[in-house]
Amino acid sequence: PLLPGWVSPRSAVTRRAVDAKARRRLFSSVRHTDVTQAAAHGLPNAPFKSLARSTPLHAAFFVNWDDDAYQSLVQHAGALDWLITEWGFLRTDDLTLQWRPDPRVLPLVHRLPVAQQPRVLAMITNVDSGGRAFSGQRVSRLVHDTAARARFVSDAIAFVETNGLGGIVLDLEMVPLRDTPAVGA
Repeated sequence: PLLPGWVSPRSAVTRRAVDAKARRRLFSSVRHTDVTQAAAHGLPNAPFKSLARSTPLHAAFFVNWDDDAYQSLVQHAGALDWLITEWGFLRTDDLTLQWRPDPRVLPLVHRLPVAQQPRVLAMITNVDSGGRAFSGQRVSRLVHDTAARARFVSDAIAFVETNGLGGIVLDLEMVPLRDTPAVGA
């Protein structure tokens, strides 16, 4: 059986959640300039590749804090399209990114045949270091501080490029409503 934090790659819920129509809606708001900017940094444009799929997209989340998560990954990595890893944390004090990658994950993925390797995406979250609460105020400070925002983007791009990842997923929760438009800017 799959462990907490994982979605079965063959579950009916996953198939409904990521059907082709849902993927088109999800990525329809991505602008051409976003693709151009990603390409300028040598980043793959995975969302567009997935749109051409005739089968559901199989994605799973990996967290370092669950001892059983790695064993589940060992069992299911080859069946995944995307592996979303909770490795990036927005620090409270200075709004810098703190990275905590699990050193076992990328070697495991790279040992798989190329056709079975999932695209690894680093998730950045605004949860506190103890994992107890999300800080929307931290995100609010970030989006209104031009230098901190530029450093955040630069650090995220550097982490993706250094580790050969497929991109970034943002898990920013409890963001004040007035700041949500600025998060996407």
